[in-house]
Amino acid sequence: MTREQLILDCHVQIGIPDREMVFEVMNRSLLWLALASNSPFWLGTDTSYASFRTELWGHWPTAGIPQVFNTWADCVR
Repeated sequence: MTREQLILDCHVQIGIPDREMVFEVMNRSLLWLALASNSPFWLGTDTSYASFRTELWGHWPTAGIPQVFNTWADCVR
């Protein structure tokens, strides 16, 4: 499985002092997620997926799009 994980990424961390604003920023950033998608091709073959990287990454138990939270209280439940 690790040989398939040819994924590079860039993480951006932002300090936001208002806990409630954290979720507004996080939820709005999901709109940018489409820009992170990748090619439908894997090993020279068209997989018919919009982003085959998503399929490969999905093998990991912690992978996936984060749940949407609207408030700090929703997050800490």
